[in-house]
Amino acid sequence: MKDTDLERMNRAIQECLERCRGASDAIAQVAAFVAALKTAGWNKFEIRVVEMGVLQILSGLAETQKYSVEDTDRQRKSRTSGGPASIDMAD
Repeated sequence: MKDTDLERMNRAIQECLERCRGASDAIAQVAAFVAALKTAGWNKFEIRVVEMGVLQILSGLAETQKYSVEDTDRQRKSRTSGGPASIDMAD
C-alpha cells in the first residue's frame, strides 16, 4: 500500500470523526459516510479500513467517557455519604 493511500484513508477517518462530533447519532453518521465512500468509488478494503478506524476511535472515546462518568459518580457518592471519617491529628 502506498503512503498516499494511507494518507487518503487517514484524512477520511478524520473527516468522518469531524462529522460525528456533536452528532446525535454518530453511528448513523458513520454509515452515511461509508455510503458516500462507496458512491465515490472507494474499494471495499479502503472503506473497511476507514470504517474500522473510525469505530475504534469512537469506541475508545466512549470507554473514556464511561470511566470518567463512573469516577465522577463515585466521587459524588463519597461526598454525599459522608465519605471516610476524618482523622484529627491534633491529639
